[in-house]
Amino acid sequence: MQLLNPVTAPPKDKGRQKDDGSLLSPDGMGHAQDLETMCDRSRSPDCLADDPKAPGSQQPPEPPLPIFSGCHFYLYNYPQEKETDMIEKIQSHAGVVEAHYGPHVTHLLAKYTSKETKKAEIDGKRVTTRQWLRACISKRQLMDVSPDIPSHVPLPSAEPVPGFVGLNACVTGWCDKPNRWMRFDTQYLIQSLGAKMHTMLSREVDILVAQDGVDSEKLSKAFQWNVCVVSHEWIF
Repeated sequence: MQLLNPVTAPPKDKGRQKDDGSLLSPDGMGHAQDLETMCDRSRSPDCLADDPKAPGSQQPPEPPLPIFSGCHFYLYNYPQEKETDMIEKIQSHAGVVEAHYGPHVTHLLAKYTSKETKKAEIDGKRVTTRQWLRACISKRQLMDVSPDIPSHVPLPSAEPVPGFVGLNACVTGWCDKPNRWMRFDTQYLIQSLGAKMHTMLSREVDILVAQDGVDSEKLSKAFQWNVCVVSHEWIF
């Protein structure tokens, strides 16, 4: 896959009319959406555009497996609505959610690094994130908590990265179910760092993050429209 310069995205021709088609958002403007809401959907809204062979209707959900059996979770610094969703997912997969941090806790899930997460690490707990939880459910197995996967480590700060603020970003690839968690992780990191995530490609987009080896209509249009294309390693 050819990669363009990821630092200075080519200037956009704001005066030209956008093409109409499946690559654009429903209103044709490519508006950014709330990433947490977008990633809660069972299928990313532009996967059909990325993967023409994908079925038009979703398959019935697979029954949950007891992948969190023996795991005791403590949730920290997530909004209440996210905690409610996480609790449901953990319990439906045989895990236990503790109301208080204590010796029984095996995993602490946190969005940001704090003195609590550092204490948990000292105590020998597995400190990870909601994205790790989603990845386990997507792969239907208990995954190791690896510092090599940035989205599975709490963010260092709630503050955005200055270089990402104001960027408009889009993602292509990772549409197959076993790897869909990687798509969600990439989208999550982009927005957490301060950029705006767009579900569909348009000329308003500054950066298209593409899966290595992907051959999609989005990628072709990105080169045609001079949209900067990078791999997900650039974010990490």
